[in-house]
Amino acid sequence: MKRSPLLVKLAALTAALLLVALGALHLFWIFGGQWGLVAATPLVDGQPVLEVSARPGFFGLVFLCFMGAYVLLCRGGLLGQALLPGFYSGGTWALIVLLIARAVGDFRSVGLFAPKTDTPFSWYESHLTIPLCLGLAALCLIVAVFSPRRDPE
Repeated sequence: MKRSPLLVKLAALTAALLLVALGALHLFWIFGGQWGLVAATPLVDGQPVLEVSARPGFFGLVFLCFMGAYVLLCRGGLLGQALLPGFYSGGTWALIVLLIARAVGDFRSVGLFAPKTDTPFSWYESHLTIPLCLGLAALCLIVAVFSPRRDPE
C-alpha cells in the first residue's frame, strides 16, 4: 500500500482544525454563549435531554477535541511526537471509534438510529452532526492507515 505524506498531512490538518473548532464552540456554550445552542440540544417531550453548563463532562469533551487535534497533528507528521510511541497510533484509532459511536448514537435521542422529530436538533443532527462525525472518522482513518510508520525511540 503506497503511503502519501501529503494526503495524510491534509487529512490530519483538516480533522484537527475541525476538532479545534468544535472544542471552541463547546467552550463558548459552557461559558454562557447561546449561538446555535437550540439546534444542538436534543429534546424529549419538549424538555432538553442535557443542560450545557460547567459540568466536568463538557470540559472533558472540550479536552478530548483539543487532545484529538494534537494526536492527529502528531500522527500526521505535522508536530513532533513527544509521548510514548504507541500513544498517537492508539489515540487515532480511539478517535475513529468515538466518532463512529457518536454518529451511531444512543438509539433514544441522538445518532443515526434515534427517532426523527420535528425539532431543529433533529434536522441538524441528520444533516450536519452525523455526516460531520462520519467525515471526521474517515479523515482519522486516512491518518491511521496511511501515515508513515515510526520506529519506537
